[in-house]
Parts: sequence; structure tokens; C-alpha cells
Amino acid sequence: MIDFAESVLFKAIQGGSLPATIFFLKTQGYARGYVERLQIDGNVSIESVNKVIAGIVAMGNDPAEVFDNMVALAAENEPQ
Repeated sequence: MIDFAESVLFKAIQGGSLPATIFFLKTQGYARGYVERLQIDGNVSIESVNKVIAGIVAMGNDPAEVFDNMVALAAENEPQ
């Protein structure tokens, strides 16, 4: 069934279907920069981290508690 669906998709792309082309690029074109999600590369300065922590404290929150909540939320939403 997957082979059939792929062949239909490829025929649609060959036929000039813009939606099929966009779908294919969104799902398979990552290596060439076709992506719709925000990516964070991990290059964060200590100054940026300190500003975020200062903002959390300024709002009256405990940075460690906020971090723990973020980690728990990420774990809940991690794909299985």
C-alpha cells in the first residue's frame, strides 16, 4: 500500500501538482533546507542564558523550577 501511495504521489508531482510537490519537499527535502519548523542549533551564548534567567527571576519564578517544568513538558511531548 505504501508503494502504491508513493507511486501516486510521484505521478502527481510529474504531472505538475503543486500541492504534491510541496508535500514531498516538506517531508523529504530537509537536507536542502525545505523545512517548516523552527530549529535551534545549540549555539547559545552565556549572556543570552543569563538574560533569560534574569527575566524568569524578574517575573517572580524560580529558574530551577521553570527548567524542571520545561524538561517534564518536553518528555511528555517526545515522539514514541
